[in-house]
Amino acid sequence: MSGRHLCAVTALLFVPAWFLPAAHTSGDLFRGESEGWRAFVFALSPLFGNDIDGSLPLLLWMVTSAASNLLLVLALVLVCWRPHAAGRRLVWSLAAATAVNAYWYWLPEMRPDLRIGYYLWLGAFALGTVAAGVAVREQAAATGIGAAA
Repeated sequence: MSGRHLCAVTALLFVPAWFLPAAHTSGDLFRGESEGWRAFVFALSPLFGNDIDGSLPLLLWMVTSAASNLLLVLALVLVCWRPHAAGRRLVWSLAAATAVNAYWYWLPEMRPDLRIGYYLWLGAFALGTVAAGVAVREQAAATGIGAAA
């Protein structure tokens, strides 16, 4: 499968994840089943002065996780429309974002509250990493030069 095809499948995972339940929450900001977009807003809430319970590292992790969505959108644009611009740094950045976002699964108190939207979202990051890697290899093969940095 080409990088562009994988990019399209990544988008088919990523977009619905924003509208499907991502987590069950019981906080003051949102209660009940929270769609992906609400989880995104919640993760950014420390930037807007909302009083969220949690340590500073957890709050930083939340904001980083939310910001990683911009990286995936940028990666989709690059891989789908400008594959020659995708490089190894993009692949490694997406791999790091996938690891950051998988953290929610490894929090014992969060795991039971995660819903299908979270898993689609996380899968989009993993597949986006693969798509970028394939695009880099395709570009290297097309130019006869090693993959761009």
